[in-house]
Amino acid sequence: VAALLTRIIGAAVTVRDGGRYEEAVQLLKAALPLNPLFLQIYRELLVILILNQNRITEALDHIRANPALGHEPWIIFWETECYRRLGDRPKMAGSYTRLVSSPIWFFPFEVIWAEISFDVAHYTVSLLRDLSTGWANGTWKSEPYAEIPNALLVGFLDPFGKSPTVFEQQLKRCLDMTIPGFDFQNSIMSFIFAHLDNLDSVQQVVFFHTIVSRCKDDAVRQFVADQRRLAIVSHFPAFIKDFDLFVQRTGELAMPFETCLAAFLRSAALEQFISGHGAAFEFAESHVAATTAMEICSRYRDRLPPALRDRLTFLSQAKRMTPAREQRKHLFIGLFGQMRAPNEALPPQLKFLCKDLEAWLAEGNLVSFGVATWKETGAKIIEPGNSYSQFGPRLPT
Repeated sequence: VAALLTRIIGAAVTVRDGGRYEEAVQLLKAALPLNPLFLQIYRELLVILILNQNRITEALDHIRANPALGHEPWIIFWETECYRRLGDRPKMAGSYTRLVSSPIWFFPFEVIWAEISFDVAHYTVSLLRDLSTGWANGTWKSEPYAEIPNALLVGFLDPFGKSPTVFEQQLKRCLDMTIPGFDFQNSIMSFIFAHLDNLDSVQQVVFFHTIVSRCKDDAVRQFVADQRRLAIVSHFPAFIKDFDLFVQRTGELAMPFETCLAAFLRSAALEQFISGHGAAFEFAESHVAATTAMEICSRYRDRLPPALRDRLTFLSQAKRMTPAREQRKHLFIGLFGQMRAPNEALPPQLKFLCKDLEAWLAEGNLVSFGVATWKETGAKIIEPGNSYSQFGPRLPT
């Protein structure tokens, strides 16, 4: 029977992957009477009902129909997700308490696991706020709770996760969120700095990118102050680029940046990359690491050893120089991204920018604009062999 069920499940997965969800559901339901305790049937059935079809009530009915499997971590996991999607936070938290003691790793559903942890943490903090506010008016006349326990802050940051992408999403979400009664964002920042060494180097680079992109300059200074940490992250192209952008914007920390840049330019990974090893920056866990490394090499080509520089093909580039004070400055503004009706949307935007730059232009300085978008709504897929004629008509006039 087990072999037969395994073949049925395989067929249902193939049908599901072909987009025929209802047919896959019917196959799995037909197999259930053969062995109602066969966990794999429920796993695949719940995946389709919850993720592919969002049939949450029906999924819960299947979970409750077989109490004998109620202790299985996978069943508890999907039960918790069902309650999360229904917005039933007390039941979600109740299921979660049975789930966290399980040693199972919920691959490949790390994103869902992180979302559950985030929502449970948010619910618990809100509950703590409400309870502490009430207790503050009681016999002891204490102050409402002003700090969030570290054990709860962990829940907001994907506590069991390994994915830098999920960590970045959760971090950005935290820094965009406010919880009345708490200084939540500063609590998150303080917690991360207190436990920064617990993060792997990829996550540390993600954190650095986040604080640079959000202009949290004090946090950048604090991050860069640790020389031991810099020695590790300096091998990451994303770190060098973000550090460079910070120095350009603020004019600060130029010397530490030069040290990090020098370490990157003489790193073994960069030498391997220039020698043609496509996986040289695989440790960075970023699909744009190679592109970023090339960008850094292009910008600082004069710092590369001649033997390495000669192996690279660069775009032609005018010699960089710092203009004298009496010379005019030239500002370039680039607009990038998909835009609806750019022929109508761009002119008022450019008009606004030009008005904002009147003082700049009045001083005799220059400004140029660059636009990268399509004239028509909707993405154009670029494929090998495409000719310019396929793109020219799409560019805004």
